[in-house]
Amino acid sequence: MKTNALITFLCWLATAYFAVAQTDTLQAVPDTLPVSASSRQDTLLLPGDVIRLSGDSLDAPVDYGATDSMVLDNDEKKIYLYGNAFVNYTDISLKAGFIVFDWQNNLVYAEGIPDSTGTMEGIPEFNQGEQVFNAQRMRYNFKTGKGIVYDVTTQQNDVIVHGAKTKFISAEKKDTTSNDIFFSENALFTTCTAEHPHFGIRSRKQKVVPNKLVIVGPSQLEIMDVPTPIWLPFGFFPINKQTRSTGLLFPSDYEYSNQWGFGLRDVGWFFPLGEHVNLALRSDIYLKGTWGINASSDYRKRYKYAGNLRLGFDSRKVENLSTADFTRTKSLS
Repeated sequence: MKTNALITFLCWLATAYFAVAQTDTLQAVPDTLPVSASSRQDTLLLPGDVIRLSGDSLDAPVDYGATDSMVLDNDEKKIYLYGNAFVNYTDISLKAGFIVFDWQNNLVYAEGIPDSTGTMEGIPEFNQGEQVFNAQRMRYNFKTGKGIVYDVTTQQNDVIVHGAKTKFISAEKKDTTSNDIFFSENALFTTCTAEHPHFGIRSRKQKVVPNKLVIVGPSQLEIMDVPTPIWLPFGFFPINKQTRSTGLLFPSDYEYSNQWGFGLRDVGWFFPLGEHVNLALRSDIYLKGTWGINASSDYRKRYKYAGNLRLGFDSRKVENLSTADFTRTKSLS
């Protein structure tokens, strides 16, 4: 009888102990996850809260990638992109074989990569709005909109510009009156579409405002990489394709003649004389002394009249191969 009473007492004591322990555990749960107004304000944004961003941050996200590999360097704050690399930011698109994106300084470096034969592939291609150019190497700052490109080729309407080194400044998006500006050193501008131009005008310094004008310093006509005695003290060439304006007419063709030597055809100047009439002065120049000049005028008014007038003069210097004498013939057309 005493044994049964002792067992009953121990069972009651154990039940009471576990009941007290369970109550303490359940009461301790709220203490481990306190929810208060102060902690909620620290972790969540409430209406009226202001997010402060760094003044050096960009105003749009930067999209980047590559097909080969990407290497992240947290210490240097740089990302290395290999193989068909690209970086896109607002209206700017950059493609190249190799790109380094420095997100701490908002800079990108781009260049091509050699293939198994040593030929460079993935030459950088830069696009911004209507501006497209290719270069061997380039550097661009997203924040300032300034960049430097080496061995660059750009096209402004019918004029192709080859520059050894070009600095460019992108127009400010908030200022509708600003324009992209290119400053080139040792540049050749031409209408020849060959990868290595056959002719052109070489200038040491040049300023290009796309779709508006080209300003050059002292320039020299160059044929097949050979400088000619023809110099220009300075040049100011409008390249606005939307309206007619006075400007240089680039040569339509480069050619070589056994009698006359190297020459350019149809290089001259254009003058709009009014809404319905214009005048073009063109010349043919050959290194052995042959030259020609002509003036042509077109007049046109829709549904009423149209026509043209042309006047030309040629002076040809011809060598007699048997006597080594030169004769000059002149003609008027």
